[in-house]
Amino acid sequence: MVRLRHCWAPAPLRPTVPNGYERQFVYVYGAISPLQGELDWKICPEMNTQRMNEFLLQVSQAHPDDFVVKILDGASSHKSQELRVPDNIRLRRLPGYSPELNPPEHVWDELRENEFPIASSTRWTGLGDSWSRACRDWLPTTPACEL
Repeated sequence: MVRLRHCWAPAPLRPTVPNGYERQFVYVYGAISPLQGELDWKICPEMNTQRMNEFLLQVSQAHPDDFVVKILDGASSHKSQELRVPDNIRLRRLPGYSPELNPPEHVWDELRENEFPIASSTRWTGLGDSWSRACRDWLPTTPACEL
């Protein structure tokens, strides 16, 4: 997203000067089983309630005979009134400002440090594909990737 800034100019001109950075974000949803070490994940171009609903359904369908307790942080998509939680999943919220208590955060930190130590703006174009490849190569997974 480029922010516009104003600059001096003689009246009646009102030029604007582009300033800022363009950013591309990739969101990784994840659920980890501490007993089996399995990871379910989904890569999306946005983070919202619809994508969270899709991910919860994916986890529920991947583990139909299991009862899943999913630990969540305070993201808005995790607390929406429109969130549909499958019958075999229960959501538990972490206290605020405590990402170290969220198991997937440690996995994402490890991936960021090992697979993406330095990323320049020229390398961000295929970031979703890179994350997908890293997740498949690095993690014991039940993957579902889409961008």
